[in-house]
Amino acid sequence: MPPQPDAAARSLGLSPGDVLGGRYEIVRVIGVGGTGAVFEARHQTIHRTVAVKVLLPELVTSPAIPQRFLQEAETSNAVRHRNIVEVLDFGSEEGRLYMVMEYLRGENLAVFLHREAPMSPARAIKVLDPIMSALQAAHAAGIVHRDIKPQNIFLSHGDGDEEPVPKLIDFGIARRLAEKDARLTATGMILVTPAYMSPEQARGEKEITAAADQYAIGVILFHALTRRIPYNADTFPAMLIAIVTTPPTDIATVRPDLDPGLCRVVMRALARDPSERYPSLGAFRDALKPYASLDAPSPSVSSRPPNPLASEPTRPDGTPVAHAPAPTPRPVSIAPQPTPQPTPHPYVLSAPPAATAPPEMNAPPVRAHVSPALIAIGVVIGLVSLAMMALVATL
Repeated sequence: MPPQPDAAARSLGLSPGDVLGGRYEIVRVIGVGGTGAVFEARHQTIHRTVAVKVLLPELVTSPAIPQRFLQEAETSNAVRHRNIVEVLDFGSEEGRLYMVMEYLRGENLAVFLHREAPMSPARAIKVLDPIMSALQAAHAAGIVHRDIKPQNIFLSHGDGDEEPVPKLIDFGIARRLAEKDARLTATGMILVTPAYMSPEQARGEKEITAAADQYAIGVILFHALTRRIPYNADTFPAMLIAIVTTPPTDIATVRPDLDPGLCRVVMRALARDPSERYPSLGAFRDALKPYASLDAPSPSVSSRPPNPLASEPTRPDGTPVAHAPAPTPRPVSIAPQPTPQPTPHPYVLSAPPAATAPPEMNAPPVRAHVSPALIAIGVVIGLVSLAMMALVATL
């Protein structure tokens, strides 16, 4: 059962009206996760509304999670870009580690894609291009995010914004290319969401380059255009095997109405060999530019029903109690995509996932045909991942 907001607040010793760090007055609990909680707070001096992430006190004694928490603050602040969430402060008080960030209003990309996909090329590229620009800036600074997924992209609705502003969040397992920290590399390998994991990450390679971020953007673009993902499987190990040993679904077979050139661009970004992808994210962006105005073949330009998640009953962690109704049929026949698990707020912390099937894999549109021997190997990979998670938790 997800942690209850009130229980999380009590465990952190924080209630509305309390002041953290001598200046951040707690307003309310925004959301909770396996490793902490996020609060809306108000700076007492300048009266700015902010979001404050606070780690659970019992986790501060284990070096891995606080190190990841500090790294998120440092890395997010190392690249100043309009489309990267701004970290304003970081501190510790009475054994509580906290991070202060700009307060965002809106929804994450997982919720948006559940409602809007499949989309026209122009619309999909318009949403993702600012994130690609942010990643370009990170890569130029020698930083690889390593966990690009819809839940880590937030569509912020600020005052005066005519359109949502995409924001890249959660640099918790990001790493500078020059770093050789084996502990964080191993932890990051486990924390990456399998559906958006590059083949080199699925193989457990330690040296992960910017090509992994490009691959993840390719998966999200595939998702936005088709309402499904290139790979699917029933278990965590089977997903790893599929990503490593089989080619991704050809987007042209799912959306035959798309321009063949655009299909080639997407599939190059999804190449299993990093050297066969674009030489940089900038080159990938340039390859997409000719298709940024292609609205004609969209199966999604018709009117849409209201957002089912807006009025649907939710659990304390923000996930829907019941799945939203299927979207209105569109001209192009596309297999339904399983409902993504929306995060309750862009900053909610989560514990490392267990080696079980993620939400993206509940209703696979394409099955990977693997031998029993490969499945056995996958089971071993999953058990090793669990063992590594247990080891990190005890350190």
